[in-house]
Amino acid sequence: MNNNRKTVLGALFVLLVILIWQLPLPIETGKDFPVVDNKGISPDGEMIFISDTQEPIWVETFVLSENHNLLARKLIFDEILKEKPAKVFHLGDITALGYYDGEWEPIDNFLRKIIDEKIGFFPTLGNHELMIFPETGKANFMKRFSFYSETGYCVKNGKTAVVMLNSNFDNLTKEEIEKQNKWYENKLNALEKDSTVSAVIVGVHHSPFTNSKIVSPNEGVQKYFVPPFIASEKCKIFLGGHGHAFERFKFKGKDFLVIGGGGGLQQPLYTGDEEKFKDLYSQTKPLRMFHFLKYNLENDTMKFTVEMLDSTFANFHEEYRLDVPLK
Repeated sequence: MNNNRKTVLGALFVLLVILIWQLPLPIETGKDFPVVDNKGISPDGEMIFISDTQEPIWVETFVLSENHNLLARKLIFDEILKEKPAKVFHLGDITALGYYDGEWEPIDNFLRKIIDEKIGFFPTLGNHELMIFPETGKANFMKRFSFYSETGYCVKNGKTAVVMLNSNFDNLTKEEIEKQNKWYENKLNALEKDSTVSAVIVGVHHSPFTNSKIVSPNEGVQKYFVPPFIASEKCKIFLGGHGHAFERFKFKGKDFLVIGGGGGLQQPLYTGDEEKFKDLYSQTKPLRMFHFLKYNLENDTMKFTVEMLDSTFANFHEEYRLDVPLK
C-alpha cells in the first residue's frame, strides 16, 4: 500500500471515529411518551400532509446550511394545531435519529397536543427513523404508533382514501416487499370498486421523482409503487418526501408532489437546463422554503394548497394551489 493511500484511509478512519463519537448512544431513558390511537377523531374534514420534520444532524451542516430549522418546525406544528384539521399524515423522517429518545421530545410535545385536540395522526417510516440502530428506531416509532403496518395501511376520510406505504426497501425482507406489493395492488383494486370512495392519495417517504442534488429519485418506488398508481383510475395524487423542497411533476397524466419542507435542512435543486424532471412549480428556485400541504375535497374537485413560510419566518402564505377534478 502506497503512502498516499495510507494517508487517505487514515484520514477516513479518523473522520469515522469522530462521527461515531458525536452520535448519542441508544440509551433507554424511561421517559413518558404519547401513544397515538386516533380514537374520537372526525371521519371527515380537512387533511394536512407533512414530511421531513427532523432537526439537522451536525454532520449534515458540513454540506447544507442551517436556516432556523427548529423554529421553522415549531411554527409549522403551531400552524397545524391552529388549523385544526381532521387528520395529519406524516410522510416520514419525523425525527433525526429515531433510536434516540432525546430526539423525540419536541415531537412528543406536538403529539400530545394532537391527541388533546382529537386530530388524527397517521405516519409512515422514513430513513431517519431507522438510522444507525434501525431496530431501536423502529421500536420507538411503533410504541407511539402501534396501529402502523410496515407493509402498508389505508385511512379513509370522507370520500377520500389515503394509502400509506413503506419505501425503506433496504430494511424490508424480500418477503415483506412482496407482501406489501400484493397488499397495495389488492387495496387499490378494492378501492376502485368501493362506491363510497371517490379519490385515492398515495403517500410514501422516498419520492419517485425529484431534482434534489442531495437525494436521488427512488428506483424501488418507481418500480413497485408507481405502476399500480398509474393504472388505478381513482388514484390522483402521489405524495413523497425525502427531498427537502416542494416540487410538482407530471407523469403519464398524473401528479406527483414532493413535500419535504417540514423543517429539515433545505436541499438545493437542479434547475433550468440541469433539471432531471420538469418541475411544474418552478424551474428557477434552487431552494424552497418550509411548508406543509392542505387538502379538501369539494364538489368533486381535490383541492391542494401549499402553505409556505415567509422568508421572514413571520407568516404562512398560500404559495401554490393545485385543483384536480375527479371527472
